[in-house]
Amino acid sequence: MSDFTDNGVGLIHTSGPKTGRLAAKYAPLVPVLRELIARPDTPLADDVKAHIFDQLDRAGQRFAAIRPMPESDAATS
Repeated sequence: MSDFTDNGVGLIHTSGPKTGRLAAKYAPLVPVLRELIARPDTPLADDVKAHIFDQLDRAGQRFAAIRPMPESDAATS
């Protein structure tokens, strides 16, 4: 989990052609990981879960900010 949130949150500081591809690759994992952390049988304290949710939210926002627009959307902007 920490590697994912570190890499995801830090991706906004990356440049180059891979950045958009990595954001598109990681973004769909945010809701999946959120669901796994939220499970009642996940052995984490509530404050730890809240911290992870904050990190996942930040990562999701950053992925959305750097993900390239689909070509059809880019043509109308």
